[in-house]
Amino acid sequence: MTLTIQQADLSDIDIVHEFFNSFFRLKLEGLSFRPDGMTVDKTRTYLPNTITDSNKLCLTAHWDLEVAGVLSFTRYKKFEYRHCGDFGMAIMPEFWRRGIGSQLLLTMEKWCLANDITKIELAAWSNNIAAINLYESFGFQHEGKRVGSIIRDEKTMDLILMGKQIGGDFS
Repeated sequence: MTLTIQQADLSDIDIVHEFFNSFFRLKLEGLSFRPDGMTVDKTRTYLPNTITDSNKLCLTAHWDLEVAGVLSFTRYKKFEYRHCGDFGMAIMPEFWRRGIGSQLLLTMEKWCLANDITKIELAAWSNNIAAINLYESFGFQHEGKRVGSIIRDEKTMDLILMGKQIGGDFS
């Protein structure tokens, strides 16, 4: 079994679109879902036009020939925030705990450093303990939470805000 991480761009829209729709159909606990799936236009917003784009990154993780996961990072647009961006990551359950999330995070961090991004942010559902533990193991710090911002199956959950400074001097 071989893991390959690849950068995706608009030419990969069919692969990424199919992955997202397959993932959201699972309606996994602790992860958002879209009952009607994801449109091609919405998928397009997660993809850079080309792999040389310095404002967006989309990574696909391939376990042998199957797409096992996707990570999408977007740099913030406002001038004062351009050193910063946020990401989301999804991995199919049958590939959990195989190091795929770790490899996606490492690849993203290298790309961020190469593109002068010095702060990475994310938001995780409070009941997604495995993901929060992974992010903590990579040095992401808890920066706050949005209390009660999620309602799923008539339960209210918090959104945990996390961030990590990379490269640069932050004193």
